[in-house]
Amino acid sequence: MASDTGVSFSIDLLTRCETQISLSLYRSIAILLDNAIEAAEETQNKLVRLTLQTLNNEHIIQIINSIDQPFSTNHLTRSGFSSKKGHSGIGLTFVKHYVNHQPDVSLRTTVSHDTFTQTLTFGATNEFLHP
Repeated sequence: MASDTGVSFSIDLLTRCETQISLSLYRSIAILLDNAIEAAEETQNKLVRLTLQTLNNEHIIQIINSIDQPFSTNHLTRSGFSSKKGHSGIGLTFVKHYVNHQPDVSLRTTVSHDTFTQTLTFGATNEFLHP
């Protein structure tokens, strides 16, 4: 999808993640990636970077995309909100609901002058992970 839209997509795998993850966690990651690519497509730099690392028995997935100017993130997880024409706005609402119901999962969102970053952290021994 990234290459089809002219977005430069890079992946930094700083660790191996040999743990199978639940469908809901996989779906959350896919939603974040899809949103990052679609947002980057609208920018001048058109960049997305995915990083996977493990630190203190936690897996950290960081998705960074280019933006042209900072914006407020307060409305992003409001049910039914979408900045995309013709979309239902349930993607980030699903992610928020999932994260809120998993004790060892967190999502941190940061915005700088030229990047939007979503950092999803999940514990290596949580019940949503399968050996």
